Parts: sequence; C-alpha cells; structure tokens
Amino acid sequence: MFDVWYVSIDDAQLADQFTTIQVHELIRQNAGKNILVWKSGMDQWAMPAQVPEFAQRPITLVPEAPAPPPRPQHVGVFRHDNVLVMFKTASLPDRCVKCNQPSNVKIKKTLYWHNPAWYALILCGALLYVIVALAIRKTVTLDIPLCAMHHSRRKTGILVSWLIVVLGIGLIAFGAYKNSGAPAGIGVLLFFAALIYGLIAAKLLVPEKIDDQYAWLKGVNPELLAQMPEFPMQPA
Repeated sequence: MFDVWYVSIDDAQLADQFTTIQVHELIRQNAGKNILVWKSGMDQWAMPAQVPEFAQRPITLVPEAPAPPPRPQHVGVFRHDNVLVMFKTASLPDRCVKCNQPSNVKIKKTLYWHNPAWYALILCGALLYVIVALAIRKTVTLDIPLCAMHHSRRKTGILVSWLIVVLGIGLIAFGAYKNSGAPAGIGVLLFFAALIYGLIAAKLLVPEKIDDQYAWLKGVNPELLAQMPEFPMQPA
C-alpha cells in the first residue's frame, strides 16, 4: 500500500493526490518555492526537509526502456554467387539495384517465374502453354529502389520504344495505303524491334527462380550484392 500525499506550493494547495515518487518530482520541478506536504497520520503540514521520505536522497524514477535499434535494411536478403536471394516478404535496401547509390524512387514490380521445362508445351500449342503457365507460375511483388539517373534512363528507354512503335505502325499504314511492301516491311521490323528494346529498357531484375518462400534474382549491382550475407541454404 503506498502513501497518498497532499502538496501545497506557495500557499496554494494542489487539487490532486500524489505518490511519494510524484512528490519527489514536484519538489525537483519547483525548487526554490515554498512547498509543504501532508499525509494521513501527520499532525500538521511540514516542509519536505522535515519529512523522512523527502529528507533522504530523492527516489530515482525508473527510466524508460531504450528504443530498439533501427531494423537492418537487408534483413531477409542474401547473396548466392551473383544472385540475390530474398524472402518474398522482405524489403530491398534503399540502394539503387543498378549502381548501389542511394535510391530516390521505388518501382513496384511483380515478377513471374516457372520452371523452364514448361516451355516445351509450346510445341503442343501456344494457347495450351499460356493456360498452363498462368496456372503454375510463381510470383513476387517488389518495391525496387533506383537512383535518379537510372530511373530517368528507364523512363527515357520506355518512351523511345513507344515512339518507335508509333513510327512502325505509321510505316505499316503508309505502306498499306500506297500498296508498297518496303515501308510496311520496315514498319514491321521497327515494331518488333521497339517491343524488344522496350522490354530491355524496362527490365530491372530477372527472376532465376521463385518458390513459395524465396525469390532468386539476377541483375543486382555486384557492390550492393557483396554487402549481403551469404545465403545459409543451397538452392534446390
């Protein structure tokens, strides 16, 4: 059972009731003022120095527990040779994956992977392969960090690829209008070249493997990769 104290400061009694520790704090905060204390069992109000509980060394308040250190950015992110291995729920460190500089932006990307052996289904028909691939593929969604330079390069590459697509379609239409095969042929070549260039420009990381727990990713800057701990398991 703890004591209940009443406190008066400069002849004004405080409305609240206080514990011994709280009175010690009030005395510290109001040093130099006329302070009187009283509790049940005392004959009259008294100065703190006249009361044994406060005449002795002040009680030290228990300090708050320190905050935990910042969570390391690469928790759940490892390296295996030249491949980054990470838990699918982990986050990539805030460094550009292409040059290891501090990142300015993050690109949300969903990556897909299935065992390459399933490509053999294309021989049985493209539609059958697409249906099976959609059913068995593994996915991982990442916020991929980039620096300003590589983000700008990626946007520029995507824009250029779209402009070439438009040019290719225009040449195809012009060739059809003029009944000329040369412009249309060039347009077809430009169209497919633009698609390939656009895929390369937009590509950030390439999945080597994805399972239910981990993602193995290629395309990470070697210096950034070297900062990661070695993957404790060997991929199956």
